Amino acid sequence: MFFEAAGATALLPETEIQPLMMGGKILDGAFAGLKTVTKGGLVGEEDAIYKAALWLRLAPEATRP
Repeated sequence: MFFEAAGATALLPETEIQPLMMGGKILDGAFAGLKTVTKGGLVGEEDAIYKAALWLRLAPEATRP
């Protein structure tokens, strides 16, 4: 829902943080260049949220295309 509301149609995957958890950036729309984490399914390690937040904090800043 967020991506639709922001007008985003494409994400650039940059890393797999954990299985089924991707770190990347939004390529277009109102938030182009924003780092984001997506997670699929019900699988994941107990520290998934921590690792996602850590990646968002430590990954190089994205630049607008």
